Amino acid sequence: MLLTTFSDYSMRVIMYLGLQRGQLVTISDIAQAYLSQYSERLECVGAYECHD
Repeated sequence: MLLTTFSDYSMRVIMYLGLQRGQLVTISDIAQAYLSQYSERLECVGAYECHD
């Protein structure tokens, strides 16, 4: 089954909210959770370096 980009992101948001169990979640919380996952993946393949 192929999902549109919109459907893919919608499902990700629904799953993230389900894991939060009734806590209030902002759009920033969701974005930060997914951006950190992507940056870790990019760093693993050497496409991105994190400088703290």
